[in-house]
Order: sequence, then C-alpha cells, then structure tokens
Amino acid sequence: MSRLCSTTLLMFLIAVSPPGAADTRHAVGVSTLAVDQPPRAARPLNGHIWYPAVAKGEPQRFGESPVWYGFEAYHDAPVAEGRFPLVVLSHGLNGNSRNQAWLATRLAEAGVVVVAPNHPGTTTFDRSPAARARLWARAEDLSRTITAMAQHPVFGASVQTDRVAAIGHSLGGFAVLAAAGARISIDHHEAYCARYPGSGDCILAYEIGLFGASVDRVTAEAPYGDARVAAVVTLDVGGVQAFDPASLARIAPPVLVIGAGRDDGLVAIERESHALVARVPSGSDRYLELPVGHLDFLNVCKPNAQSFIEIEEPGDDIVCRNAGPARAAAHLRVFDAVVGFLDEVGILAVTP
Repeated sequence: MSRLCSTTLLMFLIAVSPPGAADTRHAVGVSTLAVDQPPRAARPLNGHIWYPAVAKGEPQRFGESPVWYGFEAYHDAPVAEGRFPLVVLSHGLNGNSRNQAWLATRLAEAGVVVVAPNHPGTTTFDRSPAARARLWARAEDLSRTITAMAQHPVFGASVQTDRVAAIGHSLGGFAVLAAAGARISIDHHEAYCARYPGSGDCILAYEIGLFGASVDRVTAEAPYGDARVAAVVTLDVGGVQAFDPASLARIAPPVLVIGAGRDDGLVAIERESHALVARVPSGSDRYLELPVGHLDFLNVCKPNAQSFIEIEEPGDDIVCRNAGPARAAAHLRVFDAVVGFLDEVGILAVTP
C-alpha cells in the first residue's frame, strides 16, 4: 500500500466548503443518537450526529484507530445558531454509523446536520438473524430517525425536517431508495436471482429467506416512502434489483447516483447503479462514476491498516485495499458532487 507523508494526507483530508461559502465553514460537533420512541421501541436505534457547532475548548479526534484516520470534532458542543438542513446517512451491510464520517464531517463544516443510525441486524455491532431478515425496516429506521431529530430536545429547533436529504452506501442506497418510495418486489428479485445467484444481494436474500414461503410479503412489499425525503444520493448502491421497476419509475425526489467504476467483485455496477439511472424518472437522475472500488466510500485507512487487520480480523483487510490517495481524492469529488446536488435541489438553504 502506498504511504502518504503527513503533509500530503492533510491536503487530502481537509474538508472543502460549497462554492462561495469558504468564509462560512463551521466547527464540527459530534453527539450520539438514541431512538426508542414507539411504536417501534422493540427496534431501538443508536448512532451519531454531526452538526455545525460553537467551538469551545480543544477539539478531539473522532473515529481515530489503528486502522482509520479520524477527524477533529467537538463532542457535545453547543449547536451553532440557525436552522440547518438535515441529511440522514445509511451505512452498508455490516457497516456502522461511522463508515462515512469523512462525508458527515465535511457536510457539518458546510452547515448541514447529518445523522447516521446503526441498522439492527445489518450493522457491525448487531447481526441478529431476526433483525437482519427485515431489510425493509431500514427505511423505517430512517423515518424514525427524522422524527427523532424533529423532536430532539437539543437539535429539534436547529434542523429542517420537512425537506430532508437521504444518502446511502451499498445496502444503505437500498434503504434511502425505499424511503423515497421504491417498493420491494419479491417476484422480480427472485427472477433476477435465478439469473445471477452469485450477486451479493441475492446471496443475502437467500440467507435471510426472503424468497421462502414463510416471508410476510404484505409487510415486505408495503410502501415505506417518507414524504419528508426530498433528495436522494446513492453511493455505489446495492439491491436495486429487489425493487419493483415501476416503483423506481415513480420516485418523486431527485436522485444523484454515484457509482464505483473499478470492478472489485462486490457490486455489479451495470446491474445496480446503471440500472437505477435507467429506471428512475427521466430528468430526476444525475450520475457520477469514479475510478474507485465499492469500499472506497468508507473512511481513509492508515498506511499499515491492511497488515493490522490481517492480524486482528483475517479476511476483513479488503476494506483497506487500494485505500490510499485515490480514496481520499475520490472523497473530495463525492463531497463536491453531493453539495452541488443538494444546492441545486434547494436543500442547502439555511433559515436564520
């Protein structure tokens, strides 16, 4: 793996602000998320919140580890004055709320509140089979998170929850599309998996019994769209073929699709991002393809991260393969694209 000198790394990691907003960069605050409101208290959520903050004292390193570079943030600092746009961020299969901390931090600097829940059953910390089988509940998780932010004693007065952007990586892309109105079609997905049984989404579907006789089709195929979701961004989405194509064609919010053009065997871009662009309403889609792999949407790895993982968690070192300057550079391009898109669709307007 290529090693970066500290100066070069800092150049890559410095967050950039939207065009014309260089003089309004905010300090970044980080807090924890806890969602347990009824009627879904049996599926409690936790995660993280990044937000524009009032800097007090010294910032701390958030997310720093032997594997990952962290970011400077003020833990539980006061929220900056104003009402800010809200982004809900959905992690991929077996990921967690910190996976896209690089993006959340930059967005908070640019004046956006970002909230990322851990999805039960498909997170690093909870892989329980019962929760894992309820893939459609991921969209409910996002809706419950938006409601929790609207009612939050600290952030409720500081976020705009009537028009929210939803960003998701991999299976998180599946979640944000469902929250935007896409509906699961088990028949369509089963027919697709008969042709491509080795696809990651199909392997997961077989594992959780999605095609079995015991699955509750009424619940699985129910609508989980949330009218508050006003814009969607997918980061190398997975699971597009699980949706009824007609429901994708009816999605109302504009969609920015960002795909990973380097084939690493994890997600077939032709059957995922390309298929999504072809199916969402004409004129609502924007597409950006980057010469990176599926896992380059995770945080930036340290130079010796792959060797460390090979010792601690053999087989998981894939998360840091080819994760040097190209990953960090891609992050800047993704951020620019996301901010430009959110600005274009009117999400970034801040209310005093």
